[in-house]
Amino acid sequence: MRLYQLAKKAVRFLIFSGLVLLLIGCSPVRSSSSQIEITLESDGAVQGLVLSAGATAREAFEQAGVEINVLDKSDPPMYTILQAGDKVTLTRVVEEYIVEQNVIPYETQILRNESLAEGEQRLIQPGQNGMQEITYRVLYEE
Repeated sequence: MRLYQLAKKAVRFLIFSGLVLLLIGCSPVRSSSSQIEITLESDGAVQGLVLSAGATAREAFEQAGVEINVLDKSDPPMYTILQAGDKVTLTRVVEEYIVEQNVIPYETQILRNESLAEGEQRLIQPGQNGMQEITYRVLYEE
């Protein structure tokens, strides 16, 4: 019975050790220095920035004081963790809607009716021109 308990503890220890090693292996690689230098390009200007290691592209724009609009694109993406020497570029995107209106003429429809004399016409429903709107979404980059 004592040998069974000892084996049970050994198995638990091995499982625990394996989990600890797995967690250590999954931890992100940290840079040896606490600061990194990157190049930031936005609105036609290029500037160098010094960031703390592990900073993202979004944090680089925030530190530089660059306002980011919803449609703007970043290369690399905003969530990317930057490395020393990386270049981050912001592409401005502007959205515009163009509305085109077309007149749709009404059509005249003649129906024969035996109760009317030949050549006689009666207006039952007046026609009215319709309007068709076509909307185009145009995106401009830079």
